[in-house]
Amino acid sequence: MKRKYIEIFGDMIYFKDLIISILLISTTTMVLHLFAPANNRPLGLLFGLAGTMIGFVIVMFFIKVKRVIKMENNHD
Repeated sequence: MKRKYIEIFGDMIYFKDLIISILLISTTTMVLHLFAPANNRPLGLLFGLAGTMIGFVIVMFFIKVKRVIKMENNHD
């Protein structure tokens, strides 16, 4: 099965990984935003930002980086 790549800001990424990460981060953001008290808008913003950060951490553990970086020492 051939994996589909798309280019974003010069990086080639898997389309499936992009969709999974967008859905996961959006879900955690909205769920935590909905748990905020209705009469306190700044607290709703903070809950939403916390949901974004939690979603990002979850994505970091489930979607591994596929890029390989090689460092060379050129000491003469």
